[in-house]
This record gives sequence, structure tokens and C-alpha cells, in this order.
Amino acid sequence: DNLRTALRAVELLRERGFPIDSEAIEEGIATVSWPGRFEVIRRDPLVVLDGAHNVAGALALADAVEALLPERSRRRLLLGILSDKDVPGIVGALVPLFSRVYVAGSSSPRSLAPEELARHVAGFPIPHECYNSIEEGLEAALGSMKPEDSLVVAGSLTDVKDARRHGEGR
Repeated sequence: DNLRTALRAVELLRERGFPIDSEAIEEGIATVSWPGRFEVIRRDPLVVLDGAHNVAGALALADAVEALLPERSRRRLLLGILSDKDVPGIVGALVPLFSRVYVAGSSSPRSLAPEELARHVAGFPIPHECYNSIEEGLEAALGSMKPEDSLVVAGSLTDVKDARRHGEGR
């Protein structure tokens, strides 16, 4: 949707006489970076950050996970969701794709309590653990992973920010 919106804006600018070169558009698309959207912050083990804070974002992330991280047995999910989001929808889109889930609270005052999020995750036959913060969940996940494993941190932009900050300080 973001790309579609950007291309429509370019189209409107061209209609108003702005000379925007097609090569510049192609270069922009090829080099764009959206922090927090399947953003790799570490390798060995692979750590990916994705906000995925609504069902549409969770479904897009699910597609990317299935396409880019083919070995389900190696996939882990660190998940924190805000209380005003569609928790069942996000959980249902993501949790079945992973072999283990780390549930965590967020630094946002709107955070869903990790125990409540864990109740949603418990509806799936996937092992899960519960942590008070994204930082604690990240430490636990990384401490139990092998270099060939992957961890996706998702569910809120606040969690992505906290995971990035903690990961950089590690």
C-alpha cells in the first residue's frame, strides 16, 4: 500500500508538470528502506523486526516469513501487542508459522499484559514463554537459539523500537 501511494503521488506530480524521471523512480524503489518492516538487525541467528501491528500487517509478515524463512522448525516469534489491537487476528495470522513463541509486554502504556496475550497464544499447539518486557523476551530467545535459527520480533512499533535499541546495545 505504501508503494502504491507513493507511485500515485508521482503520477499526480507528473500530471501537474513536474519532470520526474522513470529511472529515478526505479532507483527509489530499489533502494528504499522501511525501518521496522522485515528489517534485519542481526544474522547468526537471524533477527528480523516487523511492526505488524494490525491484521493486514500480520498477514503481510506471514507471507514474507513463509517465503523467506522456509524452515518452520527454526522460526521463533517474539510477540507483544497493544491492548487496542485485534489480538485474535494478529495472533492467528502469525503464531501458527513458528515453532516457539516468546510473549512479552510492551513499554507502551497501551500494552496488552503478557499473561493475557499468552492466553491467546495458548490456543495453538506451539510452545510459548511469557516475559514482562521485549528486552527480557529477546534475551531469552537469543539465549536459546542456534546460529541457523531465526527470530521475528513483531506486534507493535513500540516493540520494534525497544528490540532495536536493546539489540544495538548487546
